[in-house]
Amino acid sequence: GLLRKYGDALILRQWGVPLSTNVKQRINAEWLDIGLVDYAEFAEYFMHQKCDIFIAPLLDNTFNRCKSWLKFLEYSWLNVPGVYSYLTPYETVVKHGKNGFLANTAEEWEKFLVQLIEDPDLRQRMGQAAQATVRDDWLLSKNIRHWDQTFQQALAGIKNASNRSELSHVARVFAGIDVENIEVLTDRINLIKGQADALGSQIEETRAENL
Repeated sequence: GLLRKYGDALILRQWGVPLSTNVKQRINAEWLDIGLVDYAEFAEYFMHQKCDIFIAPLLDNTFNRCKSWLKFLEYSWLNVPGVYSYLTPYETVVKHGKNGFLANTAEEWEKFLVQLIEDPDLRQRMGQAAQATVRDDWLLSKNIRHWDQTFQQALAGIKNASNRSELSHVARVFAGIDVENIEVLTDRINLIKGQADALGSQIEETRAENL
């Protein structure tokens, strides 16, 4: 409907899953098979994409309701507004009408997409609000205290471990390593905290350069 309505003024670009038969026949629809399975590589690639609107449609089933809101974070960091399925992954982070739209029915999907297509000021405001949500609530550098709390709980468990076998198991679960002593794990915690701070600074510098 929308591809036909807006013609060459609208281009649908889809990554991953191939386009459906009726959509791929349209000249204003593109499917990009980038062949990336490593998420770090995909994230680097995705950071350079130029789009005006993102969509994240999901079927309502148990599997999809167990997904995370990663797509919101990816889209929003690019300062781009999105329309998302009104499901658990997104309804907890998307503030409808402010930092994104939540849609249930085909009519709602069309309504919200038309609003974003036809109102560039709305796209800008909503994109900025979405990026602010990520910047204020979801940067690792601003949530390192939660990681620190988790690791401190792991350390407490290690200190209370009754034998060497249990000690190694707890350490592997929380730190991914076998430790000879608690000092090794503590050093690793401090290293991760330092890396998180450095990453946060790098993200802020990149954001400033792109403003």
